[in-house]
Amino acid sequence: MTLKPISERHDPVLFRMEPPSGLPAELQGKCLTLWQIVRRYAQPIVAFSGGVDSSLVAAVLARTHDRRVLLVTADSPSLSQRQRETADRVARELNLPHRWLQTQEAADPLYQRNHRDRCYYCKSHLYAALRAVAAEYPAATILSGTNHDDLSDYRPGLQAAAEQQVQSPLAEAGFTKDDVRGLARALHLSVHDLPAAPCLASRVAYGVEVTPARLHRVEQAESILWQAGFSNVRVRVLPGEIARIEVPKSEVDRLMDLCEQDVLGTTRRQFRELGFADLKIATEGFVSGSLNLEIHSTDVSPLPKLPIL
Repeated sequence: MTLKPISERHDPVLFRMEPPSGLPAELQGKCLTLWQIVRRYAQPIVAFSGGVDSSLVAAVLARTHDRRVLLVTADSPSLSQRQRETADRVARELNLPHRWLQTQEAADPLYQRNHRDRCYYCKSHLYAALRAVAAEYPAATILSGTNHDDLSDYRPGLQAAAEQQVQSPLAEAGFTKDDVRGLARALHLSVHDLPAAPCLASRVAYGVEVTPARLHRVEQAESILWQAGFSNVRVRVLPGEIARIEVPKSEVDRLMDLCEQDVLGTTRRQFRELGFADLKIATEGFVSGSLNLEIHSTDVSPLPKLPIL
């Protein structure tokens, strides 16, 4: 796969993109800033997950750089099959070159130990691999989908991005998550309302070792709940191999009702078969990044005791 180099004389159509009609004035202003930012990039390489943030970056580049952009998705045990399928589909929808890249963070003891800086080691492996890809092309720039809201969260991966000179056009243009979804909706991206889907390792409580087997267990457990019809799910792995189930607050009562009707007993047995010792339900509902917060005993409701299978 070869990226077409940009000539000194740009296509006259490039960079004429106007903000979609109907956007709030503030967001229109951010769009104009974003267009100016992406003009700097001769040959963009996007760290592409298929989520709404990186998909928006890719979509803007597709409209301003023709096919002078490469999407690269890291494939490792922390990427779920749902995410693989989404990334593949969105890349096809955008009609952009897409490369899969095997990353090796799972073999790194500093990543496996799962301290609070785990994301730093994960992103260090990712961006180092992307840097090697970028070396194949003249004037390449690596871009991420980091938005402005991410800057206020606990994100050790941002340090790895800075060390590898990864650019974040959405954050630089001041795009919040709501802005990202608003523009993605206006551009008719199929993932504009897709729930956030961080890597599977983010489900594992700090101090609990990250292993391929444990990540696969989480993916299988979440698949059970997706199939049950919940709109968003997280299965967090707590010490002692306890599975903490999170669904949106509006769906917690349904989850509790299933428990009271003993329908969830089937799910519990399925979880035990996967290797979990017990289940707990987060009664406060789904909270993004909840493992970064102190977990209080009042936040979870244990399921009725069932015999060990």
